[in-house]
Amino acid sequence: MTTENVKKREGPDKVQIDVKKMDWEDNECGILLSYYYSPQLFEILAADKEGEMIGLIKNGENNYWNSIYLINPFLKDAVKVADVSSQFYPFNAAINEKWMIWVENNNTDWRLWKLERKTGKKVCLAQGYYTEKTGPDFPHVEIYEDKLVYDVTIDNGKTIKTSIFLCFLDDDEKTVIAELEGKDEYYGAPKIYGDYITWHKGQWNSQMKGEVWLYSISEKSSRKIDFGDNAITPDIWGNYLVANTYSTEYPENKNIVLYDLKNDSLISIISSKKGSYLEYYAPSISHGIVAWQQNYTGKNFFYSTALKRKFTLPDTVERVTVNDSFVVWYDRKMGGIAFIPLLTLGAVLEMDGEKVLPPVKNKLQYRRVEFLPQLTPAEILNLQIYAGKNKDYDMLDILFTSNAGLFDDRKEFLKQITQTENYAYYASKDYLIYGDEALACIVAENRSVNSNTLVQKVKLVKEDGYWHCLPNAGF
Repeated sequence: MTTENVKKREGPDKVQIDVKKMDWEDNECGILLSYYYSPQLFEILAADKEGEMIGLIKNGENNYWNSIYLINPFLKDAVKVADVSSQFYPFNAAINEKWMIWVENNNTDWRLWKLERKTGKKVCLAQGYYTEKTGPDFPHVEIYEDKLVYDVTIDNGKTIKTSIFLCFLDDDEKTVIAELEGKDEYYGAPKIYGDYITWHKGQWNSQMKGEVWLYSISEKSSRKIDFGDNAITPDIWGNYLVANTYSTEYPENKNIVLYDLKNDSLISIISSKKGSYLEYYAPSISHGIVAWQQNYTGKNFFYSTALKRKFTLPDTVERVTVNDSFVVWYDRKMGGIAFIPLLTLGAVLEMDGEKVLPPVKNKLQYRRVEFLPQLTPAEILNLQIYAGKNKDYDMLDILFTSNAGLFDDRKEFLKQITQTENYAYYASKDYLIYGDEALACIVAENRSVNSNTLVQKVKLVKEDGYWHCLPNAGF
């Protein structure tokens, strides 16, 4: 976020936003894509799988309120979370169902804030300053469950030192998991998913080498990932790493490459020809959807790992990224933010990147209907699996939608989950929400190879204050 031409004003407590549904026909694929556009949104800093965004709201044609907003595009509202400190500006952020994290900075200083959503408690986790050597492009923040990762660069005079921090948000305990000190070497922004943290090691010299590193939190060890060439700015989701690759001979030719951690294989998603000045950079990934940015106007794409193919986006797209549950971009023609909820792309998503939920053991607590609104869509699906395995038809009656033909659907479901002895069926922890609809999935844990296989994506809708499964409504 630049600090130029920004009117320093705090925003109102709540803003109603316009959200317009748009249609775009992908002529190459022969499909119609729906996306949404909001003229009041200035920038989306982050999003979560609950269908919420954290970002900035316009206060005029080219300016924004200097406040952080929690945005619900389905409800068409934005609620102020915090005002940015005097003489500071919002830089980047992260969000999940429990925490909000953001960085504010100016030309000389930065501060990193944590907000616990349940209590509203706000804490400054870290702060520092910039020098000419360090530059003002850190820290970048990412969160997964109760873990935060961020990078800090310190000017030590003749050298600079870059550190990658892992912070446990429940008690604010911080650990340096990687550190590098030198004249022309640095670590790039870290990303986290599950047990893994990834970042790149880069150089500020004529060779401009780049390496991607992967750290295991449980094993407290790191290893270099071979992308076949120089690689920088990695992102991670499930079993996939995506990075920007280039050769030392032609560093301007930036390509987007996917690395599959399951089988150590590489997939080239898009590349520029040698000698060309076309660059593809800043890749991002969530639920098997890969997006990236490019240095020219024209066709823009996103890529599906499930279908192993690209899909085109409108020609007016700029700065496209995947933010957990949304594909987000700036529309240069309309002058606002546009987005696709990933939930609406169900057929092209992957949903098996998370661990599975433990099987339900104490069914008595779940029999209290008042307890059900506390459960996520994945937990409701987990309870459905338990009820199906135990032929608990009363519980199934509660968990399915009110207009479902229950007898046939129960019978089919029971047949599905008991058809083989080689697999144990579970609900993945993963889910996506947009408004009153959700998407979760059933996975099979193959005991011989210790990995998950997607069985079925399941749609859910919210009725009577809690999530209900839609029988025979999956992908």
